[in-house]
Amino acid sequence: MFKSFVINDVLTKIVTAKAQETKDDTADTIWATTAGWANNNLTKRVKRQGATILKNAISITANGSGKAFYQSQEFTVLQDSYAVKLKPQYEQYNSKHVLLYLVSALNKTIVGKYNFTNKSGWNRVKHDVVELPTSTSGQIDFAYMEDYMRKLELARIHELKTYLKTTGLTDYKLTSTKK
Repeated sequence: MFKSFVINDVLTKIVTAKAQETKDDTADTIWATTAGWANNNLTKRVKRQGATILKNAISITANGSGKAFYQSQEFTVLQDSYAVKLKPQYEQYNSKHVLLYLVSALNKTIVGKYNFTNKSGWNRVKHDVVELPTSTSGQIDFAYMEDYMRKLELARIHELKTYLKTTGLTDYKLTSTKK
């Protein structure tokens, strides 16, 4: 069963310090979100010093049509965007899969609703309603979100492996790279 929830009842905006943009791409810099949709909303570099370092959170563009992104790596907020996290009473459910589910639900609600004259800032978005799965008691079913996204991820990995095998592209080696 699904139920409507006001976004502000589930998520809260993270207060961040103003970061200083830089052209450097060194160890003392970090990616920052802006209003862009490219590169998972990470479009600028800022100095680490003085920046609020976030990880495992959701960023949302505040300028233009609005879109939510899951941020698994360290990042900060620069301009025309903001970050949100689960309200304190839900913090124990703060996982990659739950946040990915919430990003999808948020985007279903906000993408296309906002534009450059009606911007998707937190003061507007927080009043929007998002549809979420609920338990028989009517509470948000975070376990369902976690399980659903895990199964979806495994299904996509299986599809990719099947495709690689079918096309004869099984002679590959995945390597980790540093950013």
